[in-house]
Amino acid sequence: MSGLRLPRAARLVLAAVLAAALVACEHRPSPPYVDDDRHSRPGTLVIWADDDRAEALRPFAEKFAERHGIHVEFDGAGTADDRRYDFLSAVRGGKGPDIFVGEHQFAGEFVAAGAVVPIALPDPVRAGFEPLSIRAGTYDGQLYLLPHGITTVMLYRNTELVPEAPATIEDLVATGRRLVVDGKASEVLGLPVGEGGDLEHVYPLYTSAGGYLFATKDDGTADPAQPGLGTPASVAAFRRLAELGETGSGALQRYLDLGKISGTVTDGRVPMVALHPFVMELLRPLSRATWAASPVPGFAGGRPARPLVRVQGFYLSSAAKNKALAEQFLLEVATTVEVQMALYAAWPMVPALATAIDVVVRADPDMVAVLDVARTGELVPSIPQMRKVWTPFGKAEAAVVGGGDPAAAVADAASRVTSG
Repeated sequence: MSGLRLPRAARLVLAAVLAAALVACEHRPSPPYVDDDRHSRPGTLVIWADDDRAEALRPFAEKFAERHGIHVEFDGAGTADDRRYDFLSAVRGGKGPDIFVGEHQFAGEFVAAGAVVPIALPDPVRAGFEPLSIRAGTYDGQLYLLPHGITTVMLYRNTELVPEAPATIEDLVATGRRLVVDGKASEVLGLPVGEGGDLEHVYPLYTSAGGYLFATKDDGTADPAQPGLGTPASVAAFRRLAELGETGSGALQRYLDLGKISGTVTDGRVPMVALHPFVMELLRPLSRATWAASPVPGFAGGRPARPLVRVQGFYLSSAAKNKALAEQFLLEVATTVEVQMALYAAWPMVPALATAIDVVVRADPDMVAVLDVARTGELVPSIPQMRKVWTPFGKAEAAVVGGGDPAAAVADAASRVTSG
């Protein structure tokens, strides 16, 4: 892939950690805040971002700082999901960074806590972004996240074993089982489940079976008063998932988590996997196979399989001591194709900026598929109530994959969501 740094072993481990963090955003108490972070102060622009994105941004930030006669510092400890608790705690104390790099689903919590302020993006600049990314960064009608990357779960197939993308999950299962019987594969499908379940990777199948997370309001945003778990539609959807589980076709297995699936990719034992692009791009150089991307297929006769979509970007802190300069950095630097491409090289996602998308899709046809799928997917709800859904849904999924009763599993999950 053009512009992608060769992965280090540490980056592969970090990819697994980050991917796990993406699906572990459950409702849990914020850990005690230990104040050993770099904080915004007059004359020093402070940016909190994970290590890889901090390194991608550093040369651009240093040039900006030099032009304006200020200093710039990065604090890159931990993943964005973990760091959001530190960010909220720091801002409550009037501290924290000027800019926080994270994902769009944090917006509801951040806005409710008064931790971020809207970003005034001029219309000509706004028009240069993929509309999906702007929609993701908007909460209550205002833009709080300046986007840089779009990601969603894709089906990747070993083209030697599976030349054509399966049209339905039934086609996929039939192909995978035949390859297992023929001794060419050890697994039907590498879709992460794990002992705790994994909402994100199974979600395309859940929606195809008629399930949903929240009903939508007239403006298309999630309605927290109408959760999907516990509805008859959710029970019916989990019954379809059970058909794919360990007492059904065997396509879904609890012992397959992200780590084990990564191993099956590198040793060629799996014909198809469902993964985020940034994880797959780190695994490709370790595999001898050629992999092609396509949508995770839905059930025959079912609804469209719609994956969850995540958008990464920049938040402007309400506690920033250099607010004007931080906003200027976002508008002058973060909106450039050079920065968006540098971030793409650090974590391969579809860029949010249209000119960067043009560069990427010319070099990597798979990213065309990712963008097409993302445009038909569902943004992870950015309402605070979404935090309560991840763990109960995952536990219900793991239960039915293991042969548990779907109605009982869904009832338990719904109870945990409403009481959490």
